[in-house]
Amino acid sequence: SQHSADNTARERAVEYYYLQAISMLEQDSLDASFELLEHCRMLAPGSSAVQYDLSAFYQFLGKDSLAHEMLEDIVAKEPLNMKYCEALVEYYYRINDKKSAIALYEQMLEHVDSKSDIYMSLYNLDGEEKEFEKAMDVLDKLEKAEGKGEVISLHRVKQLVMLQDS
Repeated sequence: SQHSADNTARERAVEYYYLQAISMLEQDSLDASFELLEHCRMLAPGSSAVQYDLSAFYQFLGKDSLAHEMLEDIVAKEPLNMKYCEALVEYYYRINDKKSAIALYEQMLEHVDSKSDIYMSLYNLDGEEKEFEKAMDVLDKLEKAEGKGEVISLHRVKQLVMLQDS
């Protein structure tokens, strides 16, 4: 049908411009890369890969709210894509929104197999937010996931000291 032929042609065009954009990026032609990505977004507004790359440009250009919108959009569409989740977490770190970072880490834990990195990040954030009970909780979960270990025991002692101080 004409409709699927149009779609295939559009997908090919998007793929072509996207590959050009990445190639320009590798040659440090940032303006050209940005324009090609914007063109891709016009052709395929729902493309996560395009939004992901554009979000980095928007952060670089200081257009945080646009970057944020794009990252939240792709994470909502593809919550299992850790690359996208991590980009959004990094964005939250950059604007110092620890609460959102914590919420996203907690969401990521539901979807990942190797959880220890996320547990450690969550543990550190909970500590920074003075959420010592939550931090202890995270250590318990980390221990269940990984088994007992010296590192976890040391952190546990640290948390107990913090709890007594607070």
